[in-house]
Amino acid sequence: MAMHQLGFLLLMLLIVSSTGEEDCINSIFNFGDDISDTGNYVILNPSITDKSPTASPSPRPHITWDELNSTSETVDFDSILHGFTRGNRTYGDVHTLPYGITYFKKPSGRFSNGRLIIDFMADALGLPFLPPYLAGLKPEDYKKGSNFAVIGATVLDHDHIQADPSTLPSVPSSSITTPVAAPSPAATSLRVQMEWFKTLLPSLCSNTTTTECQQFLRTSLFHVGGIGGYDYSLDKSHAELQDMVPYVVDTITLAVNELISLGAVELMIAGLLPIGCFPRAQNNYFWTHEYDRNGCVTELNEIARYHNTQLQISLQRLREQYPHVNIIYVDYYDAAMHLINSRLEHGFTNNKDRLSTTCCQAKGLDILLYEAHTESCEAINVCEKPESYILWDQTQMTEAAYEIIASSVVAGNFTTPSFNILPKKCSS
Repeated sequence: MAMHQLGFLLLMLLIVSSTGEEDCINSIFNFGDDISDTGNYVILNPSITDKSPTASPSPRPHITWDELNSTSETVDFDSILHGFTRGNRTYGDVHTLPYGITYFKKPSGRFSNGRLIIDFMADALGLPFLPPYLAGLKPEDYKKGSNFAVIGATVLDHDHIQADPSTLPSVPSSSITTPVAAPSPAATSLRVQMEWFKTLLPSLCSNTTTTECQQFLRTSLFHVGGIGGYDYSLDKSHAELQDMVPYVVDTITLAVNELISLGAVELMIAGLLPIGCFPRAQNNYFWTHEYDRNGCVTELNEIARYHNTQLQISLQRLREQYPHVNIIYVDYYDAAMHLINSRLEHGFTNNKDRLSTTCCQAKGLDILLYEAHTESCEAINVCEKPESYILWDQTQMTEAAYEIIASSVVAGNFTTPSFNILPKKCSS
């Protein structure tokens, strides 16, 4: 067993053993994008088309929650790890292998080779993996929590992202409480995810003013997981993206404020990862690039740091307004940079010289091939040891990297205040 896996298991044992009956976490509700989606994108996009010249469209059967989370070994690893023949090409978007290959042994709806940060956090609190909201399960199946995150989701609604920053209102014009249309792949913003939660809530507790419902909300952890990277993923100048930051942060603040008004008292709000450290940044931006010693695009990381600073200022105001509420800021940026700067100590030997080297890439080429609509890698060739890479594809980290980040957060590092102020798992 790898040392980082052993360390995480020890942390879990310490946390669960310290649980109190009267003050505990019994469920998690998550909002976010790629780094925490556990299946909503796949459910919204159930069809896959083989892009080979002679192929005809082939719809994928409906995916169930059990299918997404099964770990039955149904994979021919030899065919995966040593490439696919051109006559039977499998395209590596999140619906297909090699996504999910490490832990689930099959695609799980996660945009990585295995588990994500939110999965490890649920483990640490003794809770099951979060079912995607769009799975349409019975209400009792969401009693331990639900995941509203969607791959590619933004904080701002689409029309606000496309707008000139100078024309945006001082506060986003559409209230978080505005009704939304039926879900679609293009309608997955934070506002929409909030609507999904409010649609689900009455089935979990009928009236938020009742003692029973307030107790349910008090024993729930609300995690807004690092959403916002796609709001800045445009062909805009550094100054234009910087001007967007207040609107993105204001919208996150509105969502947090509404969760509190509904009865939430335990919240974790995550900042952005160092978005300039992913190959996607180097391939899709047209600025005059400057790079740091790790090869990260400095302009994009400056935007992420500015976003995170403004978010922390806003969260501090909320703490002062609601002193009875635990609002924990999660510094994914520093947690990831700490990992990047100490990558050899953690066994990420394949990133010794180039951080941008990914596990899932094209065999024999020094470039990565991606589907235009998902920017995921093709499964032409997958590395044999994903645990020796930080990056899985051009936008996501590997399970091993996510596990180390989650472990550091659970240990109380990179959180303000410490993760340890949270109540722990309720006894079953």
